[in-house]
Amino acid sequence: MSAQALADGAATLWRDEVVAPRLDALKQTSARLRSAADELCTRTSQERLTTMRDAWVATFAAWRALDPLPLDDGLRKAIEPGPAELQKVEAGVRASSGDAPIAADTPAGGRGLQALEYLLWGNDGASRALGRLQFHQRCVYAQALGQAIPAQVDALIAADHGASATQGDYLDRIASSLEDLTGPRLAQLGQGHQPTPTEFDGWRSKQTKRALAAELGTMEELLLGPGGTGGYLAPQYAGEAGAALLARLRDDFDTIHATLGKLPDDLPDAFTRHPNIATPLIAKLQDVLAVVDTLRHAKGTTGGGN
Repeated sequence: MSAQALADGAATLWRDEVVAPRLDALKQTSARLRSAADELCTRTSQERLTTMRDAWVATFAAWRALDPLPLDDGLRKAIEPGPAELQKVEAGVRASSGDAPIAADTPAGGRGLQALEYLLWGNDGASRALGRLQFHQRCVYAQALGQAIPAQVDALIAADHGASATQGDYLDRIASSLEDLTGPRLAQLGQGHQPTPTEFDGWRSKQTKRALAAELGTMEELLLGPGGTGGYLAPQYAGEAGAALLARLRDDFDTIHATLGKLPDDLPDAFTRHPNIATPLIAKLQDVLAVVDTLRHAKGTTGGGN
């Protein structure tokens, strides 16, 4: 079988066995989010707020599990355009009314998962209580955000589910995710940079660690295959050098899981107080990136940037 045929087979397996289940998980969690949003403002209560928060947490983890996958960037940004910008969220609150949907021209910082996180948790202890959502317009806007996200998820699934992605596209996207993690998101911690919690996705809800674990779990399955056998990339792991790469990746991910497991659940707070505790994790992520770069340039890996 040709190298191209093997690469095409790997891409098909990735789409069917990695991408499809994760998109389905996101569809299910976002449906829960919509259901919780539908009920949120009819009679605001701590119980309904908790249900909405739990649905958001599940959706955020499912969303972050998609980060290493080669999906359409424009459709990604419709679901999560980036960090919440408080002035834009508050402008959306002031403009919200009744059952009006989120307008297509709503600025990026005023919509998406992180904007909804701000409304559900706030930025401080006082605003984590129910009180912020007792203002009807704030609740209505949170409700509208929660109702908009599932439709955007459906659009992502319908329009781009990795059908045209090559093996090279997958490896390029994994490398991009790792570069993001070991660059602005984590690497500065061990270089004298004193971070603030706001630099980390999910800091308000204390979900940074869970989201990172979800992202790394997808990378691990793509790179190691079922049971860590390297099945999806078997041609690249053939021979003595390939077997060494596979063993190196297994060891790296074992260390990453062990290291992440020992870190506090509130990673932003821990990294803010003790930046150097991230150093071992960063080192292993950089090692995985080095292996991925080797795989990207290996003979038989086709498509993407190769």
